[in-house]
Amino acid sequence: MKVNWKHIITIILVCLLLKLLTGSFLMSLGILILLLLADNLIMRYEIKKQIEERMKDLDNEEA
Repeated sequence: MKVNWKHIITIILVCLLLKLLTGSFLMSLGILILLLLADNLIMRYEIKKQIEERMKDLDNEEA
């Protein structure tokens, strides 16, 4: 599995900034969980679209 270091560094940076802005670990954790959830949903949507495009391209090649 390929590790996306830019993604990991971005998440760590967001964690640190949230802690500084909110001053509360629990609030930062809650916001971070929501951000990670949104990130995961967006990633799944992008992968689904890529798969649909590939399937469409394969169908066009066969025709």
